[in-house]
Amino acid sequence: MRSLLTRLAVLGVIVAITGCAGPNTPVAVAGSPNNGQASGGNPQPNLTGPGGTGGGIAAAANTIAPLLIDQGTLGAARPSATYVGFNANAVDTQSAVQSAQDASPAAPAPTVPPNPNSAADLGSSSVVVTAITQSQVLVTSNQTYNLTYVFGGQTFDYSTLVAHFNIPAGTVPTSISAEYVSATLTTAGFDVRTACTGTIGAAFARFTCPIPAFDVIPATNTSGPNVVNPNASDVFVPTATKIYFVLNYAQPPGLAATTTVGIDNVYAIQ
Repeated sequence: MRSLLTRLAVLGVIVAITGCAGPNTPVAVAGSPNNGQASGGNPQPNLTGPGGTGGGIAAAANTIAPLLIDQGTLGAARPSATYVGFNANAVDTQSAVQSAQDASPAAPAPTVPPNPNSAADLGSSSVVVTAITQSQVLVTSNQTYNLTYVFGGQTFDYSTLVAHFNIPAGTVPTSISAEYVSATLTTAGFDVRTACTGTIGAAFARFTCPIPAFDVIPATNTSGPNVVNPNASDVFVPTATKIYFVLNYAQPPGLAATTTVGIDNVYAIQ
C-alpha cells in the first residue's frame, strides 16, 4: 500500500509540473519558427513573399546585406557577368565607365549598398545590340541566381532588384523591364516580367525592379510580347532563377538600328 501511495504521490508531482505550461500558455523562443513555419513536424520550407510577409520572425527594414549580382566586371560567375542577346544580336565588352555608389537607406539600421568602384571592379558592361526587329530586346548573363536570404533560421526572398543602366548611343528604348525565368522552359517553369523604375539617359541611373512573390502563379506570368518561355504556368521560385533585362521600344527599330546599353552594379535588396 505504501508503495502504491508513494507512486501516486510521485505521479501527482509530475502531473502538477507538466500542467504548469498548458496549451494556452505560449512560450516565445527567439529565432524559432512560428506556427506554420518549417519545423520537425512541418517540413514545408519557409519561403515567403517579398520582405518576409509569410509570418514568423522577420528582419527589421534595411538590416539584411544586399546580394551583389553583377559588379560590372565581365565574367561567367557572380558577382561578374557577360551579357548575350536572347532575341537579337548582342556583344558585351568591358567599359571603364562606372556607375555611382548608391546612398545608404535610412534608419533604423542602414546597410551599405555595394561599391561599384572597388579595386576588383573593372567598370561596367557595354552591350551593343544590333538587328533589332522586335519591340522587346532581351539580354541575359545566362547565370542562375538564388534571390533569397536566411534570417532567424527561416528563408525569405529579396523584394527588389536594383540595377544601373545607361544608353550612351543608338536607338533609345522607352522603358526597361526585368524578366525572371526558370531554367526549365516548359509548362513546369515560370516566366515573370516586371517593370523597372528609373530615368533612361546617356549617364548611368539607378533603376528598381520588383522581385515577384514566392510560391504564387503571378498574373504577369508569360506577359509579353516576346517572353522567353511562353508556355510557363508554374509558381515563381526565387532560389533558382535567370534574369533577363528587357529593352522596350514603341515599335521595332529595324535591321539597321543599334542600341548600346550599359549595365553596372546590379544587386538585390531586402
